[in-house]
Amino acid sequence: MAKPETFSPALLGVALESEATKPAYQQLYEQVRDLILSGRLPTGARLPSTRSYSKELGLSRTTLIAAYDQLVSEGYLEARRGAGIFVSQFSPEHLMLVNRAAPLVLPKPVAARRPLARPVPFAIRATSPADFPGAEWARLLQKTWRGPIESHFGEPHVEGHPDLKVAIADHLRTWRGISCSEDQVVITSGSAESIDLISRVLCQPGDKVWLENPGYMPMRREIAEKGLEPVYVPIDREGMMVSRGVELAKSARMAITTPPRQFPLGMTMSLPRRLDLLDWARSTGAWVVEDDYDSEFRYEGRPLAALMSMDETGRVLYLGSFSKVMFKSLRLGYLVVPPDLCGQFHNAHADLGPQASSVAQPALAEFMTSGQFAAHIRRMRRLYARRRALLLDQLLEKCSGLVTPQPANSGMHIVVSIMPRLSARHSDVEICRTLHQAGIEAQALSSYYAAETSPGPAGQGLLFGFSGFEEKELETSVSALAATLLCLAEA
Repeated sequence: MAKPETFSPALLGVALESEATKPAYQQLYEQVRDLILSGRLPTGARLPSTRSYSKELGLSRTTLIAAYDQLVSEGYLEARRGAGIFVSQFSPEHLMLVNRAAPLVLPKPVAARRPLARPVPFAIRATSPADFPGAEWARLLQKTWRGPIESHFGEPHVEGHPDLKVAIADHLRTWRGISCSEDQVVITSGSAESIDLISRVLCQPGDKVWLENPGYMPMRREIAEKGLEPVYVPIDREGMMVSRGVELAKSARMAITTPPRQFPLGMTMSLPRRLDLLDWARSTGAWVVEDDYDSEFRYEGRPLAALMSMDETGRVLYLGSFSKVMFKSLRLGYLVVPPDLCGQFHNAHADLGPQASSVAQPALAEFMTSGQFAAHIRRMRRLYARRRALLLDQLLEKCSGLVTPQPANSGMHIVVSIMPRLSARHSDVEICRTLHQAGIEAQALSSYYAAETSPGPAGQGLLFGFSGFEEKELETSVSALAATLLCLAEA
């Protein structure tokens, strides 16, 4: 008979408040993080499995996984394949020393980590104000406010401004091959609100949801907060492995996927894989959420049609956002639902109330219908293609033997593999910490994997964004990157 798993005394002291305003996963994340920072959970300590610890705390395993994922993504914990979850190997100068009996001590490296006014290379998904047609956007906003002011002070349209809904439907028909009416378009404040609506209308607590692994971390947290059970489906060169998803949970209620460009790895889902996914949804009555987060930026070849344009049985919902093409603070996105679901989503949206600001919506509608939106996309596509090509050339020239870029023909970031000379000494998380101290931003690929599904060496890598940075800035930053990586390799 297997011995019961033992717990660190510090972890036994974790207590969650059921009446707190913070969700349970966030309370757990904060308490475990504080235990690590204070030293009560020492470096190298093994954490209990999510199954046994969730029973100890009286939580759902999904909630615990969400907390572990967040701690892994921020570098507090690390997953070791076949061994479990452990406290990361922090060096003393990397820690924020926490002592509840004494004032907070901030060593110099931590004190320097202040929010920056603008992103620095190689932050992913960055956009630059210099690249945006700000004067024209300001003119459209002013024009909106010169119209009948009464319309701005009444109740906002529940599902978004009618003109914007029409403009989005026209845009999708032209750019993504999706034939939809404006009635199927729901304006939201972004993917979080869209997923909230979808889960309310289509899911029940405890339903299983396929998620890509590696995948977008905030999506995991959204699913966990809704009481849904994530099923982590691995990725190969053709995208989400549908056959593996069927093995893990054939009766899952929903699959959330990024067919045009898998995040973060970057491959396009193949046509056979798309057909397999649609066939699974049709045969089981499941739903597929197509998250099309940056398909506008494809630099080589013709993109495959959107998954929704191939759906003949009304099982696909389509997520879109303006934050990558326009700017993040716009906080406008949209959801396209099958015709049969329009009424249900209208009622759910009415119950919640609109969260997207209505002020910018008329201006955005005119920006799209006038052709300026499409022109802006084409201009940014050319600009980003040059920056991507330069970054690839610079990495090959200056970082040879340290990192190797992986092929990518679209998107706003690239993934690089870490060569043995460097990977033998440091994990991708450790490399990112050192780069951060040198003023260089990068993302560790391993942090995008679910905490309990460590990918091993194959999941080690770095993400470098290029979209929001001038070419000269990229050149200078690659030189600094090469010098820092060389020091790490020779340390």
